[in-house]
Amino acid sequence: MRVIFNTSDFEPSVRVKAWQDAASRWILPLQVKELSDSPLEGMLEAMVFGPFSITRVTQSAIRTEITPTFGQHKLNGNIARISIQLSGTITWTMRGQKSIQRPGDFMVIDITTAEMTSEARSRTLVLELPRERLTRILGPVPIYAGLIVSKNQLTASLATNYIKKLTKIGGQLNPELVTRLSSIAIDLLVAGLSERIAQETPRSLAGTLLLQRAKAYIDAHLGDPSLNPQRLANVMRISLRRLQQLFQLRNENISGFILDRRMELAATMLADSVHAPKSISAVAYACGFISQSHFSTRFKERYGMSPRDYRDKTKHQ
Repeated sequence: MRVIFNTSDFEPSVRVKAWQDAASRWILPLQVKELSDSPLEGMLEAMVFGPFSITRVTQSAIRTEITPTFGQHKLNGNIARISIQLSGTITWTMRGQKSIQRPGDFMVIDITTAEMTSEARSRTLVLELPRERLTRILGPVPIYAGLIVSKNQLTASLATNYIKKLTKIGGQLNPELVTRLSSIAIDLLVAGLSERIAQETPRSLAGTLLLQRAKAYIDAHLGDPSLNPQRLANVMRISLRRLQQLFQLRNENISGFILDRRMELAATMLADSVHAPKSISAVAYACGFISQSHFSTRFKERYGMSPRDYRDKTKHQ
């Protein structure tokens, strides 16, 4: 990781202001208060890993107030931030609730206002990733922000150890491998958060989150012809009956939802000039249909014309 800021480059009298400005610029808008008479010590190291921006924060004992806007710095609402504690502890106060993050724990930071107090020589990884990578699977960030995912939770241990390893080897990998490994990292973080949410949320909310995860899985696997209700239930680790109930509560059924999403994907591909060289059968298989005839029949039922006619019509629009 590359060092982007170090308080040792500044005189002790201006370190607090320098640290505040650097952390606000690179991580979150914040205000800092020292907790000891010793000069503040802090270092920021950073790297980019696929969709991640990763900052390693080493700091002495300080109290930090995080706000959506501070000075010229504003919080980017399209970014989700995950804090992984490496050493020392941080005490968080968010929405009036106090929690302690210990080495190996991770949590999602979502800011209206928050306060954190760090021990001396505390070390933390702060991950920034597109917010939608969490929301499309887990739902709105405020639902689970501030929940400590403990290192004693197996999924948390897997996620944090994996990401710590990536920070050591990331610079040695080619872009294609970085993309694949970063996707695995997000999956591990989501798994840890899902398990933690299940411990905390009422059944109705847990059901909503589970349904969102199921729909996200469907969208990611539309091209797999083996995707069906039973397989989806197995992946979600619940009974088929329970999964059917979750869809039925919203006047939907699993097979119908899968078909709807495949039809929408097919229509998008047929209307997109990027896919113009592909045959109708290639589009059908890419959307998870096992035969062109079945695809054409379903498509005409939905859109009132054959896939070929639909492509010709949209070509001239």
